Amino acid sequence: MLLIGFFVELSAQETIYFNDFESGNLKGAEYEGQPVVSDHISFSVWTNNSGNFEQQDGAVGDGISIKGNGTKSIFFKIQIEEGYQLDITGYNFWARKTKAAQGWTFVMNSVEYANGETDPDGSYITGNFTPELLNQTGTIEVEFRVNGMGNGYYILDNFELFGQVSPICDEDFIESQPQDEMVCRGDDAEFSVALFSGENKTYQWQVLLDGNWKDLTNDVIYDNVNSSTLTIVDTTDVLNQNEYRCIVTEDECDKISDQVTLTVIPLPDTDPIQYNN
Repeated sequence: MLLIGFFVELSAQETIYFNDFESGNLKGAEYEGQPVVSDHISFSVWTNNSGNFEQQDGAVGDGISIKGNGTKSIFFKIQIEEGYQLDITGYNFWARKTKAAQGWTFVMNSVEYANGETDPDGSYITGNFTPELLNQTGTIEVEFRVNGMGNGYYILDNFELFGQVSPICDEDFIESQPQDEMVCRGDDAEFSVALFSGENKTYQWQVLLDGNWKDLTNDVIYDNVNSSTLTIVDTTDVLNQNEYRCIVTEDECDKISDQVTLTVIPLPDTDPIQYNN
């Protein structure tokens, strides 16, 4: 299986669906193959309104095609598991047309989200959906529409959708937020977060450095970085005005605590005491 990587701006996104059309019957009224699909979602078989699918040469190996006059469409559905939500943000696919027109349009739940032209020599088409489909639940009905077919073939290969599947986390399970802390230099400081009852909780304390949040690890300065209470040992002036927060995860849901500040009060400078014998 070949995953195509010609997309720089989309490379950070998760592939939620990929089909290379190298398996299964490409000459029937329905097609499924062996797609790569993210957890917690499922895809229906592909259907179309132009008759049977046909097998044509794709980018690498086989591609799937439709043929007809006027406007024809390919249809499939995305089913999202209960308790999860889906963001659909972008696409990447190879396409080739055999007639002069044959523009394409992505339609999801009856709304147009992207469109473009097709290279008669075949090429990869990559882009973002505008607007992005965010926090989708239930069923998404997808239509890939091709206009101006002119009794020609329209061929697809290496069809990929990008996005992210995440649990629905409506409940705020943080009961008590950490508070700002003020200590004298050399004293220990503590920040704590408390949760409502629940299981499978994990904690990760972070510090804000140069505008970016960085995970803390246990060392000579920080202790209990993966517990409800962070301990900062033997505070120094360098730590003054540092900002901290905790990411709490419970049953795949992340919640971020309030951001708090550590103030370290310097000790007064004193002259050394001299004793006369």
